Amino acid sequence: MIRKRAFIIHGWTGRNNQDWFPWMLQQLEKRGYEAVPPSMPNPDNPKIDDWLRKMKKIVGMLRPTDVLIGHSLGCQAILRYIDQQNEKVDKVILIAGWDVLSKEAFPLPEDFDVVKPLYESPIHYENVRRLANSFVALFSDDDPWVPLEPNRKVYKEKLGANIIIQHNKGHFMKEIGGVTEIPGILKYL
Repeated sequence: MIRKRAFIIHGWTGRNNQDWFPWMLQQLEKRGYEAVPPSMPNPDNPKIDDWLRKMKKIVGMLRPTDVLIGHSLGCQAILRYIDQQNEKVDKVILIAGWDVLSKEAFPLPEDFDVVKPLYESPIHYENVRRLANSFVALFSDDDPWVPLEPNRKVYKEKLGANIIIQHNKGHFMKEIGGVTEIPGILKYL
């Protein structure tokens, strides 16, 4: 029997060993998943093409039992990776994912350089939607960078995502929201 795989993709300035990632890795392994939390290249100044190459190397061919879990920019990487594939996955869980960012997300002028390629090359949501059995999108009502309403709307309308809104979780990070576990997400595994 082939073990189900789960990939947890951290976000911009994130690391695979901080915030809720160690907890999620443990939860996935308890449930029999082969869980992989890759360290994405240059997380403090990420380039999406480098991240997609890393995903291709780590994930390879998608499988119908795969679960992809992303945080922030990791959600962008997952959606773009799926968009480049033709294989279907089981579940996609997007935590603090975004299609639209607030102005506060760009404290430095060079920060916009990180996301500019994303705006210049939009995700083909209709393609992505057909390549996963289900989508879950988790947002916080006080995320300083991810405006709730426009992102909730995009994920609901374009992906058919099950939307979960949690209160006072910031950007689902230890420093911005106090988040080291996300127990509410486990029922979607």
